[in-house]
Amino acid sequence: MIGGLEVAFRCDAQLGETPVWSPEDEILYWIDIEGRAVNAYSPTGGVKSGFEVPELIGCIGLAPTGFVLAIGGDIVRSGPDGTPMEMTHTQVFEDERVRFNDGRVDRYGRLYVGTMDLRERDPLGGMYLINSDGTSEMVLDSLVVSNGLDFSLDGTHLFHIDSSTQGVDVYKIDAESGRLSHRSRLFEVPKRFGEPDGLVIDAENCLWMAMWGGGKVVRFDLSGKVLEQVDMPVSQPTGITFGGEELDQLYICSARAGLNPVELHAQPLSGSLFCLDAGVVGIASNRFGVSR
Repeated sequence: MIGGLEVAFRCDAQLGETPVWSPEDEILYWIDIEGRAVNAYSPTGGVKSGFEVPELIGCIGLAPTGFVLAIGGDIVRSGPDGTPMEMTHTQVFEDERVRFNDGRVDRYGRLYVGTMDLRERDPLGGMYLINSDGTSEMVLDSLVVSNGLDFSLDGTHLFHIDSSTQGVDVYKIDAESGRLSHRSRLFEVPKRFGEPDGLVIDAENCLWMAMWGGGKVVRFDLSGKVLEQVDMPVSQPTGITFGGEELDQLYICSARAGLNPVELHAQPLSGSLFCLDAGVVGIASNRFGVSR
């Protein structure tokens, strides 16, 4: 059974996104895309020191030491404090009409990261596969707003949201190359819930989604049946992930960007990090460059 929703950490993130739980240090990391920052939160110790980045940041993933980050048009490796590391620095694109938006590391240690049209109008975005040796390849194109993604429990399929379509698509993953094929529409997300944003799978093979503009987090089975829904005190929940010692806590980021003064007054917690007792466990995050 789902437990109560709590404010894990009150903050004013402009566009909080891509939370990831590190079990070794029991810290939840997440980014503020427009605030150009990486944030860190410990359930036992409160806020930890994060770090700033020089450009818009689109996602963060765990690495054996530190992180893999999508910053500007580049993929970079950093130490735990944000110090650049010698390893990967891959320029993926130079198109000023797009930016990185959401990504996740698969069980083979590869980063899948999407891009989006800054105006959220034209199919200028795509998805890139980033290998730990620094090589990259576009595996999807013609996306408007590439958003939440996660992998099937056996690692053979990718679930993906292009927020402009109001649907969830599924792709087959080639284990050796990482390329995607056999796209199909898994289900449509009812517009009454809002626009699908962040996505994470749980150990029962169900998908949790944050609903931008709808102020909800909804759990679906793979047929699209609604199993649970949680009302948020903010209208713009964004990225979600499982964390906590037992991986049974659902962490939810949110955003202030685009809200007018009246809306911000009515939603003072916008931009904060929330936590929910999910009543089900999640899957541990993969690490860039590490196959399991």
